[in-house]
Amino acid sequence: ERRSQFCGISWGDANSKCGQWCPSGEDTDCPGGMGCFGNTECYYSEDLVPTQTPVRVTEAPVTRAPIAYGDAANTRFCGVSWGMASAECSIESSCPSGESDECPEGQTCH
Repeated sequence: ERRSQFCGISWGDANSKCGQWCPSGEDTDCPGGMGCFGNTECYYSEDLVPTQTPVRVTEAPVTRAPIAYGDAANTRFCGVSWGMASAECSIESSCPSGESDECPEGQTCH
């Protein structure tokens, strides 16, 4: 997200000061030998303008955070039984949280 790119002498400095925004992501946006650092907790919003009329918010697709290959969450799958979950395991049938509410109706997480 380019709106979280800020200048600093280090990522920690940029993240804690939230000083100058560097929209291009290039160090040339920054003064005095500072660098441009991305993925800070800062957010530049000074140029945002509210809309005249309300905007309908649509639900965006949810993307799961990456899971390490060896994580136990990679071994949990939905199925009507453990055997089915094991035989038909795929990314589509995964339930990394271990909660059955991630599964289609009639299936549980194994």
